[in-house]
Amino acid sequence: MKRKYTNFEIGDLVRDKFSIMRKRRVGEIISINDNFFECIQVHPKTLEVIFDLRLEPKRFKAKKDAVKKFTPAKELLRKNAFDLGTYVEFSRKKHSARKKYGMIIGYLNEEEGLYPHSYDIGHHNGKDLLECIEVEPRRGLPRILHGNGTPKKFVAPANLCKSVMVLDVDENGNYQTSFKLV
Repeated sequence: MKRKYTNFEIGDLVRDKFSIMRKRRVGEIISINDNFFECIQVHPKTLEVIFDLRLEPKRFKAKKDAVKKFTPAKELLRKNAFDLGTYVEFSRKKHSARKKYGMIIGYLNEEEGLYPHSYDIGHHNGKDLLECIEVEPRRGLPRILHGNGTPKKFVAPANLCKSVMVLDVDENGNYQTSFKLV
């Protein structure tokens, strides 16, 4: 029985199916020949190109029936991204009707006086609190202001927040600002 390999394209990530002597290689397809794929080897977790001693990208050839598509675990296990500038929905209880919407402007550590680790790694570490500026989703996302003109802020734990995506146009093409859960 012959298999058709029409579902592979240049740029796809593949992994060796069979490998006895070494770890299974992961690579990005750069050319497709009759029976082989030519690939540039990448690190399976970070997807960065692996270089050899001459500082050239490592390449390998693999038979078409000896590889399968590779989906990085990073994409499969992706959690809510609480990066700076992301919009979130916050409610104190799971199915509460009272919700706040805000844009993340910083991170706060639960213990006072400690510098949050989230700034060091460049994204939310899962433990720090989220500092947000409250916005009004029904009027085009303006900031909600106090009486003196300063923006209203709130601090929320990440386990009570959900990442939301801003939608500017509805299904009919009408201008609208609303949120959709990511």
